[in-house]
Amino acid sequence: MKENKTRSLFIIINVIGVIGLVYFAIPYLTHDTTIVNPIAMLPGEAWDWAGMALTFGWIPLLIMNSLGFLFVRVKEKM
Repeated sequence: MKENKTRSLFIIINVIGVIGLVYFAIPYLTHDTTIVNPIAMLPGEAWDWAGMALTFGWIPLLIMNSLGFLFVRVKEKM
């Protein structure tokens, strides 16, 4: 029962990560040049913001997928 909860947790977190990836990849790939906050000291375009979110967002996905492979590999050895 516990392994089903762990597997479900990995799947849910990966689905959330993929949704975030798609959400931020669209403005980045379309090179959306609208200014997100025009009154900021250094206003950035939407694709800059999306690129930074993608850069920081791949780290949790990498950790979760590495842990998933680790648990799958441990289960195979048992």
